[in-house]
Amino acid sequence: MKFTHACSRPRSPYMARTLLATALMLATSAQATCPTVVDETKFTTAADLRQMMSTIVGFGELRSAGSEGGEKTIDWLASELRKIPGMTVRTEAFELPRWQPTTLNPKGPGRTLELAGGVDVTSAGRVQKVAIGGAIPFSLPTGTAGQSGELVYLAEGTAITPENSRGKIIVREVPKASLPFIGLALLAYHITPDLYANLFSPFERPFLGTDGPLAEELIVAGQAGAAGYISVFNVPRAQIRGYYDPHWGTHLKLPAVYVGVDEGEALKKLAAAGATANVSVLAERDVATTRNLFATLPGGSAERVVLNTNSDGIGWVQENGTVGLLTLAKYFASLPQQCRPRTIEFTFGSGHTHMSHEGNHAIAKKLDSEYDGGSVAFAMVLEHLGTKELLPYSRWPLPGKTLKFSGQAEPAIWATATPPLATATVEAVKRRQVGRTTVARGIDIPNFSHVPAVCGFGGIGGYFNSFMVPVVSTISGPWSLWAPSYGESAVDFERMRKQLLVAGDVILASGKYSRTAIAGNYLKYREQRAAGAAGCTSLLQLAPDEAP
Repeated sequence: MKFTHACSRPRSPYMARTLLATALMLATSAQATCPTVVDETKFTTAADLRQMMSTIVGFGELRSAGSEGGEKTIDWLASELRKIPGMTVRTEAFELPRWQPTTLNPKGPGRTLELAGGVDVTSAGRVQKVAIGGAIPFSLPTGTAGQSGELVYLAEGTAITPENSRGKIIVREVPKASLPFIGLALLAYHITPDLYANLFSPFERPFLGTDGPLAEELIVAGQAGAAGYISVFNVPRAQIRGYYDPHWGTHLKLPAVYVGVDEGEALKKLAAAGATANVSVLAERDVATTRNLFATLPGGSAERVVLNTNSDGIGWVQENGTVGLLTLAKYFASLPQQCRPRTIEFTFGSGHTHMSHEGNHAIAKKLDSEYDGGSVAFAMVLEHLGTKELLPYSRWPLPGKTLKFSGQAEPAIWATATPPLATATVEAVKRRQVGRTTVARGIDIPNFSHVPAVCGFGGIGGYFNSFMVPVVSTISGPWSLWAPSYGESAVDFERMRKQLLVAGDVILASGKYSRTAIAGNYLKYREQRAAGAAGCTSLLQLAPDEAP
C-alpha cells in the first residue's frame, strides 16, 4: 500500500482560500490589538515615578553638567535603558569649561552652592558676616580671600557704570520680569478653563529675571570693574537656598552671591552708612567631559520620532523629564514592534546647566542636517513635569514676600507649530483631564522678519523649532525651577503621570499621519531658509564662554 504524506497532498482551491482568509484575519487581528491611546493600567505608577526621581536626586542635589552627580545620572539612565528589550544605547562625549562649587553638602552627596560663598561687611570698625543663599553660578572663584570694596546700593533701573561701580561691591535687587498671560491666548489652540482667570494677570517667575536681565547685568558689572555683586531676592533666604541661575555658562569677571530679603534690607542700610564689604566664592574652573545619551527602539520603519530632555539639573524639578523619557521608553518597548509605526529615539542632552555648551542644541542641529533626508518625522521635548504652583504672599510687618503653595498646579504649556500634533495634543489633554494647561503655537510675539515667525517654545523645544524640525514640547516654569529648597514637595507625581500619558497618546496618534502631514509649514520654512530667509537666533548663540 502506498501512503502519501499529508503535506504533499494537493490543496483544493477552497482550502487555499480558507488559509488565505485565516492569514488575513490573523494579520487584521494583530493590527487591531495595537492601542490608539496609552492603556494607563499598563503604565508606570506615580509612586514609581517618584522613586525613580528619588534615585536621581540621590546622586546630589546639584547635578550640573560634567559634575560627578551629573555623570552618575547619565550612567544610571544608560543602565536602565539597556535593561529594556530591543533598546540600543550609545553616548557621545564632548568637553566644556566646567564651573562647580568646591564646598560639599553636609546633608547629602555632592557639592553645594549654599556654602560656596560669603559676605563680610565692615562698618564703624566692626566686621559682621552676612548669611547668603548661595554663590551665583559661573561667578569668579576667589577662595576665602574674596574681593573687597565700598558697599554701594544701585536700585533697579540705575545703569551700572564704571563711575558708580569700579572697585565697589554692588547691592541690587533681582530684576523683575513678567510675561503677559493674555499673549498666550493669541497663540493658543486650546486653554483649559481653569486658566481663564489668569488671562488678564502677568506671569511672574524669578527665572524670567535671573535667566536674562541678571545675566546681562553681571556681565556689565564685570566690565565696569566692580569688585563684587550681591543680588537680593524679595523672599526669605531659606527659600532661595542653592538657587542655580543664570545658567548661560558664561564665566564672570567678579564674585557674586544671592541673599534673601532680610539680608538685602540690612545691606542697603549698611551701604548708606558707608560700609565696606568682602565677597568670596569657593569654586573651581577646569575642562571636563560630559556626554549626550541616545537610546533607540526600532519600529515599523526607520523614520524616527525623537524624544528629548536634559540630563543635568538641580533638585526635583529641573531635569525630571529624564524620568518621563525612561517611563515612555519602557511603555513603548512593551508593545509589539508593529504597534510602533516609527522608530523611537530617546535623547538626553547634557549641558543644559551650561548653555554655551548645550548638548540639546547639538542634538537639534544634527536633526536639522538629517531632516531633508526623510529619516526624522518630528521631535518631542519634555521638561519640568508635574510642578506645583508657588506664589509670593505678604509677610507684613516684615519686608518682602514669602512663598507658599497655592494648592494649584503650575501652569504648563504644550507648544507646537504643526496642526496634526496640535490636534493630537489638545485631544490628549482633554482625554487625560490635565488642567492648568495651554496648547499653543509658542510663547513669542510673532515676528515676520524671520522664519518661523514664532521662535520661542519656552525651553529646549525652541532649539528644535529654530532649526525647523517639527516639534511638540511641554514645559513649566515654577518658582522651584532653580530653587531646590522645596525638594520633592515641589512635584505632583500624579500630574506628572497624566502629562506623560498625554505624551504617549500624541506619539500613538502621530502614527496615522504621514511625515509630510506632520511637517506642515516647516517644509515651507526650510525652503525659505534655503533661499536666504533669516532664521531664529537662540539665546545659546548669544552666550559666550567668558564674559567680555
